Amino acid sequence: MGGETTARQGEGKCLALMSIVHSRRKEDGRKNATVYGICSDGVEFYFLRIDHDSKYSRIGSGLDWNWGKSSEIISHIRNIMRLALEGTPMSTSTRVDQFP
Repeated sequence: MGGETTARQGEGKCLALMSIVHSRRKEDGRKNATVYGICSDGVEFYFLRIDHDSKYSRIGSGLDWNWGKSSEIISHIRNIMRLALEGTPMSTSTRVDQFP
């Protein structure tokens, strides 16, 4: 097992990066600073969330592509992308002084 990386092992790094984005969104005065993340090794997938109140959660349990969970994995990814599009500056209020 030496050198192998699993999706679960990368979860801490993923959460660290998500927390940076979350903090920046809060500093920028976003009405919704929720951040979603995906941690995967290409087979196993974990879906993570930091909500506006800085609470971390795992969305469901780990899903394995090879165990017939591909449609559920794709559904989660599509939902995260939809939520990301809804949270863009064009659809989410931000401070006016943020843009030059």
